[in-house]
Amino acid sequence: MSGESETNKLQMALQVRLEQLIELQNIASLHQQVIETNTVILSEIIKAKQALKELSKVTTDKLDGLISIGAGVYIDGIIKVIGKVYIDVGAGVVMPLTIEEAVEKLTQREKQVKDSIEKARQSLVQIQNTINQLQNEISAIQNQLNK
Repeated sequence: MSGESETNKLQMALQVRLEQLIELQNIASLHQQVIETNTVILSEIIKAKQALKELSKVTTDKLDGLISIGAGVYIDGIIKVIGKVYIDVGAGVVMPLTIEEAVEKLTQREKQVKDSIEKARQSLVQIQNTINQLQNEISAIQNQLNK
């Protein structure tokens, strides 16, 4: 009876750790998605800042060329350079800013996104360490069950 009770305890411990492992793997996957999404956002912010910096050097009041409308789609158009740009401040609300103010706003966003990426990376490392520890515990329990 005692051996059977010990086996049941080991099986329950194994089940708990397997459930924890699955949950941590799901959380790790979510953190990885956050990192990937924020990396794309960061890339867009950097491109926008560079475009604004180049725009601030323009000496004419009109530019013509291809204008991105998103998703890799462009149209041929003319841009009126008036010294102001419109930046999304959330909830679909845009605010007119000077180019310098827009660059500063994007710099703030860039910092926030970088911080978010770093926090997600740190969490991912901690989760991976816990996953490794759980895997070792699972292996040890499985070895005990196989004896």
